[in-house]
Amino acid sequence: MVKKNRILMGTISVAVAASGLILSASAASAKDNHVNSIHGVTINANSLIKQPRNIELTVQEVELLTPNSRYLQVTFNKPVYQLERFQFKVIENNSNDVMGTEEVRLNKSQTSAVIILYKGNTLETGKPYTLSFEHNGQVQQIKFEHYNYYEDGYVTSANANNRKIKLSGVGTLNVSEDLLVDFQQMVGQRIRAWYDSSDILRRMVMTEDPVLYDGMEVGSKIKLVTSGKKYKVTADTTLYVNGKETEFSAYNGQEFPYAKLVLNEDGDAAFVYAYTWATEPIIIEKVKDNIVYGLGGEKLDISSYIILKNTKPISVSDFQVGDILYFNEDAKNVIGKRGVGEIYNRSVTGKITQIYHGDSFEVNGKVYDCIGDIFGARVLDGRKLEDFRENEAERLEGKEVTLHFSRNGDLVYVQRASRGN
Repeated sequence: MVKKNRILMGTISVAVAASGLILSASAASAKDNHVNSIHGVTINANSLIKQPRNIELTVQEVELLTPNSRYLQVTFNKPVYQLERFQFKVIENNSNDVMGTEEVRLNKSQTSAVIILYKGNTLETGKPYTLSFEHNGQVQQIKFEHYNYYEDGYVTSANANNRKIKLSGVGTLNVSEDLLVDFQQMVGQRIRAWYDSSDILRRMVMTEDPVLYDGMEVGSKIKLVTSGKKYKVTADTTLYVNGKETEFSAYNGQEFPYAKLVLNEDGDAAFVYAYTWATEPIIIEKVKDNIVYGLGGEKLDISSYIILKNTKPISVSDFQVGDILYFNEDAKNVIGKRGVGEIYNRSVTGKITQIYHGDSFEVNGKVYDCIGDIFGARVLDGRKLEDFRENEAERLEGKEVTLHFSRNGDLVYVQRASRGN
């Protein structure tokens, strides 16, 4: 898949009172902002300033009519009946170069006008500008910008604490405080991004690429364990393991208990974010002060962790007794710290009806192995979790048990029905 990078028009405008007060974009509430699907973000500040009865004429909006051009459209807060070109000038903020106005055309509505700069004056993408408007001896200044636009980038990492993301093809972007985003969900996703000259992400749209979560086997193709489906790995496929980018060749033949797989338009693997877990997950007995206590006496401080359930981040209050916590204490997470985990519960209940040599047994007509590809089965013996093997299965033959499985299908815990644990 060939990545496309193209520029679309973008604009930001901020209305200012005649006194010269400049309102920042963050001052606008969400309901006062509206998004123009072509031009990026426009801030309409008409509702931000309480207008007196004798309203002073002010510019409410500045918009570039075409990319990299000399044509601007300005919108006023009330009808205007006469304008002169000397009332307007555009300043390039970085160089302080002033661009003069060749012509002003008042539109039929008389609430907007087209400003045409002199030939040779071009408003460029990614540069900040100021429109100066003089009226009745007062000067209003409006900052605006033609946003950069990137169409086909993947979010390779995200940090919710400092609100930064890394976007393939662009680099590091700071996420505007005005944007409400799920940093965990963004990782691995392909987005369309609008960003300004200060590398601040002003607007984004996630593409609707298919996203799959499962255990994963790495080979010439990626195989999802639960579904059994395989997906092609291309030269453009990116693999992250425990938060670090790596090569597929380094993990050929390996199975992962958790993977997020993003497909491209062709249905091939575009981006893979995988984790390895500690080989002994914790069966939760209680949680206190961000410390998880397990049935087998384990303790784990999760104060710096991101814990997922049903692929979404959850809080400690969402934990339940008996939940099984899979974790990696060294994996990088989206709050800039280390520690990632997943609550995953899948179980089958039935009687052990047959024991087989080689550490396997039958429940409900299906054979299960005591030792999986990643995890081994355990059973609670008093206050200790012990390995569950052929001898333990024989002692429970004919009795009802609940079998608990990892996301990649390994048996991790055999729960005795008679004792409830």
